[in-house]
Formats: sequence, structure tokens, C-alpha cells
Amino acid sequence: MLGPTVSTIGSYSVFIQGWPTTFAGHVRLLINPFIPVTPIVLVVSTAICLMFLSHRRRKFLISWMILSILLFLNPLVAPIIINFVTTPSVYWRLFYVFPFPLTIAIGAASLLDTKDPLLTGKHRLVPVALLAVAASMGLLFRTASNSRESSVSIGPPAYKLPFRSLGIARRALALLPPGMMLAPSEIAGITAMLNSEYPQLRIREDAVRLWL
Repeated sequence: MLGPTVSTIGSYSVFIQGWPTTFAGHVRLLINPFIPVTPIVLVVSTAICLMFLSHRRRKFLISWMILSILLFLNPLVAPIIINFVTTPSVYWRLFYVFPFPLTIAIGAASLLDTKDPLLTGKHRLVPVALLAVAASMGLLFRTASNSRESSVSIGPPAYKLPFRSLGIARRALALLPPGMMLAPSEIAGITAMLNSEYPQLRIREDAVRLWL
């Protein structure tokens, strides 16, 4: 079984066609080329963290960042990881090892917790405003080149799914008896999430390409 598995998910599989195979290519996936929100938010939030965290916490955060870059997020090790560990379609997820956007929350907490006498009263407004603007940019604008728009919405807790497709899937579940189901991909994925009694013949487009 090892041979078919390697050929299925390996570097030349249909599953990863179109995905970048270099570190720079994966970086471009995470940055909006028209409004570079990600690096702006990263720089602002990280700067505030490093300025106002206590010495021990600052040392821990810097160590975390350096280890993430040295072990996973640099052009020298990226080709090895892409080819032998993650495959091109998964490597971009390693960027979440870096403490971002966690630095936004850490920066906000450090501003509230700081004992610096220079950051009392009105003096605290400048870093607070910078952090608020950076966080707002991350919410209002799309932060990646492979997303069409920001998916952030304000409201009560709900599924992060297209409302029209979610409604169709729910109506289908209410009308159909449990059993094997063939549905369009946008409905099949949602249906499988809502109820396990409706196993789907088709969930992902890459599986169809593999069969063909």
C-alpha cells in the first residue's frame, strides 16, 4: 500500500497541482498583493509586544519566533519540508507555528498589564490606537492572495458556511432518508458536517481529478 499512497500524495500528485513549491510562493499565498495587511499587522503587533512585555515574557516570545523561523519558515529548509514532509498543498499551514495573529492578543494584554510610567493616561492611547487599527485592518480586508474577500462577520455564533448552501443542505437532510448521497461539492461538504448518516460520494474536487 505504500507505493500507491506515495504516488497519490507525493510532490507530483494531482492533489497538489497548482500549489507553490517554494518558500516565496507560500509567502505570497498569505499576503494580499493589493493591500499588504498581513505584514503591517505583524510588524505593528510584534513591535508592541516586544516593547511592553516583561523581560521574561519578551525573551520567551523572541525564542518562539526565532525557533519557528529556523526550523520551519525559511527558504533553506522549506524545500526539504515541502518535498518530504508536508507536500506543497500543506506547507503554508506551518506559518501558524509563528505566534501570529496571537501577537495581537499578546500586544493588547501587554498594554493593559504594563507598569511603565510613560504609558499612563493619554500616553497609552498611541500604542492602543496603533494596535486597534492593525487589528481592524486584519478584520476588514482580505489578508491572503487566495481569498476573494474578508470572511469576517459580526453576529451571534453560527456556522462559517455560505448561507445559501447551508440552507439547501439542511432542507435536503430534512427531506431525504439516511444513506449514500451524491451532491454538488458545495452541498456535499456541508452535508457531511451536519449529519454523518449521509456519506458523500463526492466532497473534494481533487478526489474527482484523481479518479479521472
